[in-house]
Amino acid sequence: MSGGPDNRGLAIAHGDYVAILNSDDAFTPTRIETLLAAMRREGATLAFSGVAFIGADGALVSRHPLADKLKPKIDAIHDYPSLLYSLVLSNVAISTGNLLFARALLTVTGGFRDLKLCHDWDFVLAASYAGPPVFVSEPLYHYRLHEANTFAAMRLHATQETETVYRRFFANIAGHPLLADEEERERFLRFAHEHGCRGYFPVPSAWRYRDYAEWVALYGTLGDERREELRRDIAGFPRRPLLSILLPTHNSAERWLRRCLDSVCGQLYPAWELCVADDASSEPTVRAALEEYRALDARIKVAYRAQNGHISRATNSALELATGEFAVLLDHDDELAEDALYWVAREIIESPDAMLIYS
Repeated sequence: MSGGPDNRGLAIAHGDYVAILNSDDAFTPTRIETLLAAMRREGATLAFSGVAFIGADGALVSRHPLADKLKPKIDAIHDYPSLLYSLVLSNVAISTGNLLFARALLTVTGGFRDLKLCHDWDFVLAASYAGPPVFVSEPLYHYRLHEANTFAAMRLHATQETETVYRRFFANIAGHPLLADEEERERFLRFAHEHGCRGYFPVPSAWRYRDYAEWVALYGTLGDERREELRRDIAGFPRRPLLSILLPTHNSAERWLRRCLDSVCGQLYPAWELCVADDASSEPTVRAALEEYRALDARIKVAYRAQNGHISRATNSALELATGEFAVLLDHDDELAEDALYWVAREIIESPDAMLIYS
């Protein structure tokens, strides 16, 4: 359900508090009184609870692809410094039906925006500007699982709406009352940046670091949790386009060549082939390294040119080995970030008309 029907219902509501019940879900008997008590105790204007998942017959469901994806996010809420950290990662409230909020919040948020999938998440993040929401871990909301409530068929639309949500939330982040302390705000923004919320706000203090390695360590290195999140996302891709990485080499310094090859082999996105064309190197270490890596990974192909033809001809020789949908260009002394091909593949899926992708 999009935000439009919710707003029409809100327009005729006169109570001090609002609870939205989706037509296919259910409240537990003590839900409203429990959340209301928690809100009054904390002085909050919005609350939501843990979620139990039910099937079409109303019985509790322990295993389901969507439940398996959502439940760990809810369970991890208390692992973060505050609820805002969980909310910026994903919609841990799950649904509009899991929200109880003061009607006065409508003045702050302007109601629900006309988003088909993320209007509830957008509303909760906007409401956080009025004060911290409250989470009650008890599963007081029963969320019904069926084909219509999965995002899988609308993954591309969900990605677009996610960008819309983030742009609104981060637009005035310097004025967020929960992040008034500068150090806490920077800590939160670092966390958001590390977990994928990139491009929606200036990276604080980043340009003070003149050592690029230090900058990468702070802002460009994935944590274990983020890696697993990306792997789960890849597992849900509707397809996996094969990416052919074209790598021309010529008397490459062994140290940098190995780092280059390691960066390809360490990609989170697995559907790649490395097409190497050695341009008549005279250094024996080049062939030795290439043969070593080719023996380790069947996705690595190597052609040895008899005559030096320079980078353009060597790249064309590598292209002759390629069978992928897209060609990826890589220099022999450079490295790919471990999520580089993930972002390329995602962009290919989300932008089927794209012919050229760069970062």
